[in-house]
Amino acid sequence: GIAGWETIWEGWDTLQSYVVGYRVAKEMLADGELL
Repeated sequence: GIAGWETIWEGWDTLQSYVVGYRVAKEMLADGELL
């Protein structure tokens, strides 16, 4: 049902946010900004 889809979308948004944050942190580390 709709509630199931909402749960799936919320989980997907959380995953996407985590991936984006990981990529940004990885790029910053590569540039030496966090060291």
